[in-house]
Amino acid sequence: MAKLNDARRSLLRAKESAQSRLTQLDSERREIRASLKSLDAALRILGESKQVGPGKKPTATTTEVTDLIIEILSDVGTRSTDQLIELVGERLVRIGKSRSGLKLKLEQAMKDERLHETESGYEYRSASDSSAQASLDVPFET
Repeated sequence: MAKLNDARRSLLRAKESAQSRLTQLDSERREIRASLKSLDAALRILGESKQVGPGKKPTATTTEVTDLIIEILSDVGTRSTDQLIELVGERLVRIGKSRSGLKLKLEQAMKDERLHETESGYEYRSASDSSAQASLDVPFET
């Protein structure tokens, strides 16, 4: 009987030790999650992508969306906002990014000076195109 009591006490001590370690790990896990949340918030402020959780795709940054828009407009010419949302979304998925927040990032990207809205949609003008256009806008003096 004494051996059974000794075994029981030993098992209870092991269980208490495991429970204590589990509580400690849970506390560390909460601290790490809080730290990750703060880091994600800081990255969002800086316009960096955010990994939402395990197995989730990261979202694209505004810069990435702008680059994709320029790439698309360079390839296919003028496109409407709806067409750009669709085309950029397809390319994001192709490169392993989430479409989450795409409309907002597209709105922000459209403020880029290289993108110009026309009656038929948006078009891309390179820096050399923009400077050539600016020189055409200067009145000619005689």
